[in-house]
Amino acid sequence: LGDEVEGNLYDDQEYGILMRIRDLKMSYKDQFTELQMVKSEIEYSKGQIDAIRKELIRNFKDWYRNRYGIDVTNAGDDLELVLPAEDDDVRGSWNGSGVMGGG
Repeated sequence: LGDEVEGNLYDDQEYGILMRIRDLKMSYKDQFTELQMVKSEIEYSKGQIDAIRKELIRNFKDWYRNRYGIDVTNAGDDLELVLPAEDDDVRGSWNGSGVMGGG
């Protein structure tokens, strides 16, 4: 017939709805906790990517300076490469995404 929850008498339909709400709340809390963990992992990964990117650019600049004897200028995320005159056919710029453009 009916069930008593915290001193209140509920019919079967109301009791079923209350149990469903309770289950949904627990599911929501679990999923919210998982979402927070995933967001934390994403932020950590973004930090790792940024650090590796900076290291890659620094290593490239060092290699380029050693190879051509010219410093690479840095305009934000873009690197402007200036090659010596004898290497005119490979002159270009690197836009940070790994794409070389002609210059």
